[in-house]
Amino acid sequence: MQALTERETSFYPEIEIDDAGWGDLVGGVIIGGYNPLNEEFRWTEIPVEYFQGEAFATKDYLAAAKRAVNRVLGDLRADKRFHQVALCTGYVLNQAARSLRRKGWRVVRRAIEGRCQALVEERFKQDSDPAFRNKSVHAIIHVGEGGS
Repeated sequence: MQALTERETSFYPEIEIDDAGWGDLVGGVIIGGYNPLNEEFRWTEIPVEYFQGEAFATKDYLAAAKRAVNRVLGDLRADKRFHQVALCTGYVLNQAARSLRRKGWRVVRRAIEGRCQALVEERFKQDSDPAFRNKSVHAIIHVGEGGS
């Protein structure tokens, strides 16, 4: 499926998806989604184990990122009939972009800035801070289980 132009996609509400931690890999990678219409934010983490040893060599993190994006879109109650997905251009999301397009989603690859980026970066900072990690109570979804 060929990429849609900005004009072809501008009529659909957009869900923004960004990643944080890809260049750091201290505590895994955060995949976050933001719906600007209702200001809802959802996230999940790809555990650092996907970026080590055999899992890294076989690029298992790409399939994990695809599952993470699907999970976040589900948590945001996104619908391919009514939304388009603005997906960060980062390499870790390439397989997710191809998969979404095959499933009929409108996907635009672009730099994610503003509120979505700030929320994803903040979540990554909090999760990489051992003091915060030990005090916080939140669910980290292991994207290696289930998903499509």
